[in-house]
Amino acid sequence: MPKPKGYMRDIPQMYQYQYIDLIIFGYVQGMQKALPFLTVSDALKHVLKKLDLCEEVYCFNNCKTAYYNILRTYLHHNFNKDGICQKSKVMS
Repeated sequence: MPKPKGYMRDIPQMYQYQYIDLIIFGYVQGMQKALPFLTVSDALKHVLKKLDLCEEVYCFNNCKTAYYNILRTYLHHNFNKDGICQKSKVMS
């Protein structure tokens, strides 16, 4: 059986999250790139309002927990212990 490629090894880790959590994660990351002064809580409140998700449908605390879990997974797979992007080693 062939050895899995390095870039394919980390993909299944992201499948554990719901699609709405991944959408919210990307939306918040984009908002923080565009508006660096925006806090995560404010960005999450904005995206929940924008997607018309009320507290009964999607609890804010659950949303915040999911966001930080995805962020931790993202950082774990893309940066080493020294904070250097692992992808840059492949590119250079």
